[in-house]
Amino acid sequence: MGGVGIAGRFVRKDSRSILRAVDAFCKYHELLHGFVARGAIKSSLDRGAFVRPQDLLPEDILQLLGGGRSESHAYGSECGDLQLRGKIAELENIRHAARYSAENVAIMPGAWAALEFALQEAMALRSGRCARGNVVVVGPTLYQMFHYPIASLGFPTIALDCVRDSKQRVPRGEECLQAILGENPRAVVLTNPNNPDGKYIPTSFLRRLVREAEHAGFFVILDELQNFFAKRPLRYGSWINSPNVIRVDSASKRYALAEHRVGWVIADESLIGDRTRGITGRMSGIMGNAPRAANTALLEILDREVSAARGGRDFLREKWLELSHKEALVNSRLREMTVEPIAREGCINAAVVVPNFRGGDLKLAVELMRRGTLIMPCSGYGCAPSPPTLRVTFAERDEKITHAMDCLERALNASTR
Repeated sequence: MGGVGIAGRFVRKDSRSILRAVDAFCKYHELLHGFVARGAIKSSLDRGAFVRPQDLLPEDILQLLGGGRSESHAYGSECGDLQLRGKIAELENIRHAARYSAENVAIMPGAWAALEFALQEAMALRSGRCARGNVVVVGPTLYQMFHYPIASLGFPTIALDCVRDSKQRVPRGEECLQAILGENPRAVVLTNPNNPDGKYIPTSFLRRLVREAEHAGFFVILDELQNFFAKRPLRYGSWINSPNVIRVDSASKRYALAEHRVGWVIADESLIGDRTRGITGRMSGIMGNAPRAANTALLEILDREVSAARGGRDFLREKWLELSHKEALVNSRLREMTVEPIAREGCINAAVVVPNFRGGDLKLAVELMRRGTLIMPCSGYGCAPSPPTLRVTFAERDEKITHAMDCLERALNASTR
């Protein structure tokens, strides 16, 4: 079965159809760069991230980023700074009753790179050949992450997008599980929470999938980049320590540290590897050591997160309250336009299906650019182009949010005349 089809509750896409979704994502960015170059853009709610570290982090941590230095060496271990890896393991053990050590963690040059290296290891890529089986991506998610594995490495890839039913945007139940298993997976990639919706995959479903992975010998790769600002904290359980689970994450979105390229992989030691083996060996010269100032700042951040996980105060509590007010502003404006946002559970985006626009999501995005704002169209994430799905990032100044919502309202009004 090729192209686009239906597989149970999923919309199923083959590799070529995934690359067409990537083309839509790239076309959006090509268009926006033209509008930005002309000085036409006055607001942007399309980033999916904080604009600057100053918008989130307290002053003492910003000072560490500006000049502080840890005890780490200039190059250090290929796996990254030992203290930082140990602190990540400590925090994850508290949250999930896991048994990680620093040897289960490797620092990566961002979560995207972490995902690519993890896929290469899971697919046993050696001398231009890989293991039998497919990469099965459970979406919606950002499909540009899979362009290189498909177009350059030749990994056979199937997308199963949970976008058929607005009330079920994540996999759950036996039908979804059997649809995934029926694709002959070598690696199953899930974004948790998903992107753009911010919906968490039920823990019971993931636990069942991991048991199937252990039995059949495939890998479950969890991309947890969007796991913050959650309605309820994500808690897996000790089963997450499975040797068939690979987790990738980053400080980019959660702590506004995108410019520092600090990501990490958590996996079995045999998968983490060393200088020439495993995920670490696949980095080769792209060593995963973060800038030393970023190591220092992130260690301080994670120390405070460990304290909060043990019952202490969340050092970002006031920022989360500010974000709640911004989210309420966005949702209120959307409802005034008779557009109901999808109820998110994590991340800093409001995803919304816009039924009252004549045309696809890229057309709507261009209409918004002409009015001076950027809001992300979601066909590049596996959503149908029509009716348009948009991802609205609410981590912005109130005046920028108001400007973008005014532009959206005018575009929708013009479409219905």
